[in-house]
Amino acid sequence: MKNPEFELGKIAVSGAWGTDSIYAVKIIYYETPYEINHMFQFNGDELLVDTEFNVSFGPTKARQFKGKTR
Repeated sequence: MKNPEFELGKIAVSGAWGTDSIYAVKIIYYETPYEINHMFQFNGDELLVDTEFNVSFGPTKARQFKGKTR
């Protein structure tokens, strides 16, 4: 059974390497004004993830995530 509250709808996704260490992903929701942009920056054993929304009722930039291999 589907829960309509969590129905995301159709999306288009595109990604590309901007440099040797930066991969960018754009997610566009069909028939809506919404886009989400993710930038993944790889630095050795560290990963930084930045997310930005094109529209929002609050900030359009999300908090940066940092990850590191063990």
